[in-house]
Amino acid sequence: MKLTALIDEFEPIEINRTKLFQHIKKKTEADGLVVVTSGNFTQKGLLASVSKYKKAEILREQGADIVLEIPVYCTLTTFDTLAFAAVSMLEKLNCVDELAILCEDADEKLLKDMIQFLFIEPREYQQKIKLCMENGKNFATACAEVTEEFIPGAKAILEKQQNIHAIEYAKAMKRMYSNMKIRFVNMNEFIERQDKIKETSDKYAKGTDVITRFEARLGEQLMQMLALHTEEQNTKYLNEISGGYGPITKQILKVYNKCNIQNGNLFFEQLANVISNQNYSAEELRRYLLKVLIGVRHVEISICGIYSYALYVRALDNNAEKDIYKRIKEYS
Repeated sequence: MKLTALIDEFEPIEINRTKLFQHIKKKTEADGLVVVTSGNFTQKGLLASVSKYKKAEILREQGADIVLEIPVYCTLTTFDTLAFAAVSMLEKLNCVDELAILCEDADEKLLKDMIQFLFIEPREYQQKIKLCMENGKNFATACAEVTEEFIPGAKAILEKQQNIHAIEYAKAMKRMYSNMKIRFVNMNEFIERQDKIKETSDKYAKGTDVITRFEARLGEQLMQMLALHTEEQNTKYLNEISGGYGPITKQILKVYNKCNIQNGNLFFEQLANVISNQNYSAEELRRYLLKVLIGVRHVEISICGIYSYALYVRALDNNAEKDIYKRIKEYS
């Protein structure tokens, strides 16, 4: 029985997944498709558009044979860590033959050259990245511009988020000396028709308001939690979440002490204004605050790192009689 896997959050990409899954199975000659996705939160630190069980149900209807959840402590981290966790989980199943990786309008040979280069990260490259960031550029922009100096054509590829994700998955496979074969799939072949794309764009434009409301709620929840404890207890707890990084703890408590608890919807906005001065994005802040509310301590993530991050596999499926389910249980 040959198994192929695909890792993706499927948000907010609007693609014909039924057609995509059929294409992957055909190209890899797979008997089963394992889909790995995030749970109720996304890597951007937002609520998923549907519950994880509903998402799994939809994905199975579209052709996935089994849907596995990336643990939440792996989702609420940087993308390279999420990629490593997901690949680690698949590797430890001991029965996945190929990993299909979605990319967007990328020449495969050039993409492979970039993966090798960014996996090694020569010293000269690192120094140039550091210099760019000191000059005010964010990491993604610096990476695209500096990589272009070494590999012409790289910047255009790195300007597309899906390609950055593809590179991280491939780098994770190299780090793990994975035996899985890589199969790059151009997702543009499966994009929904143009009127559907416009409809989706309009939906996500309206979704900005949803994000604002979510961030306001996040701020309110954190304000309520902090109000239950003394400042000493809050300091200790926040330091445990951030791994003892004092400055962010001090900034959170400073904004908290200034913000009226009845106006908790302003807390995230005020905190973001302070944190953004230190190159923190809204995504990083949302992930951090969610970890605070959920209680994912930094030391626990570090321990998970020792064991390759994914310490368990949760199948979002209630059919344990399927052949693919039995095979995973047998081999992992």
